[in-house]
Amino acid sequence: MYRILYNLTNAILISCGPSTVTSLLQLACPSASCERSSQFRAPPRASSPEQSVACDHITPLLRQLHWLPIRQRVTFKLACLVYLSLSGNTPMYLADDIHLLSESDRRQLRSSSARTCIVPRTHNSYGDRSFAATGPRLWNSLPSHLRYSDIGYNDFKRQLKTFLFR
Repeated sequence: MYRILYNLTNAILISCGPSTVTSLLQLACPSASCERSSQFRAPPRASSPEQSVACDHITPLLRQLHWLPIRQRVTFKLACLVYLSLSGNTPMYLADDIHLLSESDRRQLRSSSARTCIVPRTHNSYGDRSFAATGPRLWNSLPSHLRYSDIGYNDFKRQLKTFLFR
């Protein structure tokens, strides 16, 4: 029984309910009337997400499912929060931390038309990890075509995900 559960994939277990898992177990263990009732056939190696085994590497499966790795996923979520903050669709405590260079009282520079954010100075590593510092730094590191204001939120997410997949 343990061997059968071990070889069932996580995708199958997550997407199925308990009754389906029970029927899968019955399919994996042939009845006593079959010729090979004592033999167990392992599923083939991962040629699709449903056939992956627990000991397989996860990176090819994530690419096949078009899922971002964890670091890029965090970057994606943070960039989406900054986008929403700049468009005014977040609570004030987040929107107050993000300011465009063009909106500041400083003198106008050529870079002010590129929609860059003001990155506040921090004095320790704790401040470097705050949203007020990390958000603008990430926003300024994005390509200029992603920072335009005329891009809708869904288009921004699609283009950002494409950029992070590279």
